[in-house]
Amino acid sequence: MTEEQQRWGGERTMNGLDMKAISDSMIKEDKENIKKKVQEDGYNPAAGYGGKFGVQSDRMDKSAVGHDYVGKVDKHESQKDYKAGFGGQFGVLQDRQDKSAASWDHFEKVEKHDSQKDYKTGFGGKFGVQDDRQDKSAVGWDYVEKTNKHESQKDYKHGFGGQFGVQTDRVDKSALSWEHHEKVEKHVSQKDYKTGFGGDFGVQSDRVDKSALGWEHREKLEQHESQKDYKTGFGGQFGVQKDRVDKVAHGWEESQGKVGTTYQKTKPEVPTKNAASLRSRFENMAVESQNENKKRLDEERRKREEKDRMDKEQAQRNEEKRKAGEEEENKKREEKRQAERARLERELEEQRIKEETEFKRREEEEKKQRDAELERKRQMEEEMRLREEKRLEEMRLREEEKQRQQKQLEELEKEEQKRKELEEKHRQEELRRQEELKKEEERLKQLEREREEERKQEELRIQEENRRREEEKKRAEEERKQREENLRREHEEQMRREEEKRQKEEEERRKQEELERKLREEEERRQQEEQNGQTDDRYDLPPEEGGEGSGISAIAIYDYQAAADDEISFDPNDIITNIEMVDEGWWIGECHGRFGLFPANYVEVRR
Repeated sequence: MTEEQQRWGGERTMNGLDMKAISDSMIKEDKENIKKKVQEDGYNPAAGYGGKFGVQSDRMDKSAVGHDYVGKVDKHESQKDYKAGFGGQFGVLQDRQDKSAASWDHFEKVEKHDSQKDYKTGFGGKFGVQDDRQDKSAVGWDYVEKTNKHESQKDYKHGFGGQFGVQTDRVDKSALSWEHHEKVEKHVSQKDYKTGFGGDFGVQSDRVDKSALGWEHREKLEQHESQKDYKTGFGGQFGVQKDRVDKVAHGWEESQGKVGTTYQKTKPEVPTKNAASLRSRFENMAVESQNENKKRLDEERRKREEKDRMDKEQAQRNEEKRKAGEEEENKKREEKRQAERARLERELEEQRIKEETEFKRREEEEKKQRDAELERKRQMEEEMRLREEKRLEEMRLREEEKQRQQKQLEELEKEEQKRKELEEKHRQEELRRQEELKKEEERLKQLEREREEERKQEELRIQEENRRREEEKKRAEEERKQREENLRREHEEQMRREEEKRQKEEEERRKQEELERKLREEEERRQQEEQNGQTDDRYDLPPEEGGEGSGISAIAIYDYQAAADDEISFDPNDIITNIEMVDEGWWIGECHGRFGLFPANYVEVRR
């Protein structure tokens, strides 16, 4: 048995246990105990939970009902009394009538606006007569909006500020002309290449990046304390730092002390004559034991020294291998740094070439801009020359316009003289025209009186028309009320017919049940007679009061398929004999050797 098994217990095996068999045996034992308890106590069917058949009344379920339970639901008020019901078009409970309920013949009348009732009044506008409601923004189609000119359009000597503005107090500080060329100030590092940002090559030592290192940098790792001085080290078997020595570590030079127990063998009693020989023998044995122990210790010391020597040689070989690896790694780093330096030199050369190209391109662009600026100045001078010519032309035209106006004044004076002569003639004609106007006014007054008469007649006609419309409205209202009354009566008549139909169906159902009962009695009687040996070929029923004879036959008009066991089937033109008219709609007869019921309206009687 191992130490782990002694401490934590021996190895377990589950092969000797069958958990399923144990579980099955426990279940079987529980069932046997329950069965035994029932046999001892006995089963009491009178006890149980409440319900329809429970005998423990205190536990009976109040809501438990049987399959034959039929719930009775109270009818609504509208089902109990058809005269009462919800409000609506046909409701008679006026206090519950729905105000928004309207029939299909309802015609909504929208009240006219004031402007539709009297055309003399209306909203304001171009033609509105109610000045207090006139829309200020309403204008006619002939309205022409006049927009005031801006100050810069009235007087060209004034205008907004800008490059060409003459109002210097309003000049826009950010307004620049097309010949403006923005000059961007160079950075400090572009002005003087002796100064620059800090870094590996920066000369401003106060801005040097502490983490920036050149390709020639070689990181030196600090050695551990145990690598600096081999006389000191961590505690252990060979450690010389006594404060860190491991308490459980022992050297090979330490004695292990006595090994074994304090048991002492009993010395046998021997005669005194052999004591000297025994003593010398034991002393020789002790000397031999000491010599063997000394040889064994020397051998162990030699082995430890040999091991220490081999360990030192191994450590020296490892150190040489590490140094060789570091030299190889340094060599690779040196090659990598040289490659990086060559790459940086190539990038700097490419950057210099790119900057020279960019500088040439900028010079060409500046030359093009200067040429464009000269071209724009030439165009501006040409435009100013054209403006000057235009101004001179305008002055010449104004002078000509002034002379033309002088001539027009002279002509106007002549025309004024002629006008005065014509005025005298017009005055004479005006007097004659006034007389004609007086006659025209009298004629217009006569026409106005005639129009007034026509207007009065039109008002009378409108009043008559309004009265006629009111009468038609009243007549339509009476007709609507009459239709509502007729609909109500039709509704009541329909309800009465439905009630009669329901009663008739109930009566037919009752007759059908009576007929089925009689058929069952007749069938039982016939079977009883057959059992007694008295057979009869006709379907015998006791004659009813007022019934026809048994010799009635009929021919089928339509085909009929039996829907129940006590009915017969037939096709058109089949003969049905021995007919018994037991009911108004259903008869009993024989067809194709079968007796049963059939509908009376499917056959035609023949005697």
